[in-house]
Amino acid sequence: MDLVREGKITILKNLAELMYANKILPERKKDADDPEIMKFLRTILILGPFPIIGMFGYLYKVTKDHLLLEQLESLSCILEILVIISTIVIGLAKKRHGIEFLELLSDYTYGKPPMYEKTCEILNKLTILVYYAAKIMVIIYTIFMYVNQTFCTGRDIRRDDGYVCGTTAPLWYPIDLNFAPLIIFLRLSILTGILIYYPVFALLPILICGSVHLMVLRIRHLRMMLQKVTVCLEPNMIRKNYLYA
Repeated sequence: MDLVREGKITILKNLAELMYANKILPERKKDADDPEIMKFLRTILILGPFPIIGMFGYLYKVTKDHLLLEQLESLSCILEILVIISTIVIGLAKKRHGIEFLELLSDYTYGKPPMYEKTCEILNKLTILVYYAAKIMVIIYTIFMYVNQTFCTGRDIRRDDGYVCGTTAPLWYPIDLNFAPLIIFLRLSILTGILIYYPVFALLPILICGSVHLMVLRIRHLRMMLQKVTVCLEPNMIRKNYLYA
């Protein structure tokens, strides 16, 4: 990412690089107005239609069959997917503000606050840890779901060839799915989507909490600087400044 290499972004560098690698942030600030949202939506349209249709189909089927537990599972998965997609779309829409925010946090015109570099180092290491831990958890979760044939525990469900069992999302289609290549495609499309976007979504707490903590350090640093300035002034000057402020 050029903004990191040029030194314009010196905090949360690993997070910025990962966001760029996953096409959430552009490489250069001048590219921030590119229609990345449309590219993301095109990716969703390529990978997502069949799984999303299958998820709504599953919800329809289990609702029709009065399977309450399966309804709740289906609703939770659908809401989860919608939240992730909407969050990424909002992030893409506001990516210029995100770049400017990271640049402002990287501005040391008045010096670096105490513990600033140490905090940035910890956040960078934590970013890598969380990102790859999320990827590993996705793979483990996918294997677990496949082995346990999740979302297909009911007897009636197992007799219906429209269900796709053992995926990380509940799927049902109003057709016979005894066609291995189609099932493999559905599994891979879901796995690809969650491998790309779940780890990025897992980085949001680091972005939010980390940036807030860095701002707190800057506020404390500003307070220390103001205290030093006021100590150097005479009491009469301080009183006069406050009187006419």
